[in-house]
Amino acid sequence: MKLPHDLTDMFAASGWRRPEIYLNPEVRANISALALADASVVEEGVVKLKEDLSTGKWNAKYGEIRNLSEIDVGYRFLCARR
Repeated sequence: MKLPHDLTDMFAASGWRRPEIYLNPEVRANISALALADASVVEEGVVKLKEDLSTGKWNAKYGEIRNLSEIDVGYRFLCARR
């Protein structure tokens, strides 16, 4: 399943086109993979992300995905009917 760029649910891959959301501690607190991880490791990643965003390094490396309207990040959703 491809994820749209404008997801309102804040799960792990929801910021694939908007990495800035991961700088928000409230967003990170509601993403179980980040909330349950070692806080020092998460903070180290946040510092690196903030630096990469402010210097343009992130955009230079990944910026082309900002032009996509959807992306497949490997999620698979199942629907069962009885």
